[in-house]
Amino acid sequence: MNLLLISDPGPPTRRANSIKDDLEGILQQEFDGEATLDLCAETLRVQSNHQLELSTLDAIVDSYPQADVVIMLTDIPRHPQGKPLIAEVLPDRKIAVISCPTLGALTTKRRLLKILTSCVNQLVPDGHPIAKKHRLPR
Repeated sequence: MNLLLISDPGPPTRRANSIKDDLEGILQQEFDGEATLDLCAETLRVQSNHQLELSTLDAIVDSYPQADVVIMLTDIPRHPQGKPLIAEVLPDRKIAVISCPTLGALTTKRRLLKILTSCVNQLVPDGHPIAKKHRLPR
């Protein structure tokens, strides 16, 4: 299982770097060493209607064809219908987007790891050979 973690430059990249080793350790433990983590710092664009520019994300993902799951840590605050959105999972694309501002400035590594592993659980399909044997702790 290969996870691509894309982060906006700045605080999201610092958060990604701070949890990289822990997240990779969790993935390797749960997937019997059959897991890798790639980090990529890129800016995700927003359309004029405040929706994420997914074509930009798709272009980044195309550079990592080995990625089974993609998670984006963004600096874009997400508040659909006035409610904070911490994470959005797009299972058809095998992508999740986590909004760092919605997490709060004092989010712990443990909470961020929990959100990331929850997203991985939702994105690895049940039929995937690894998912049949393992599920990450939530």
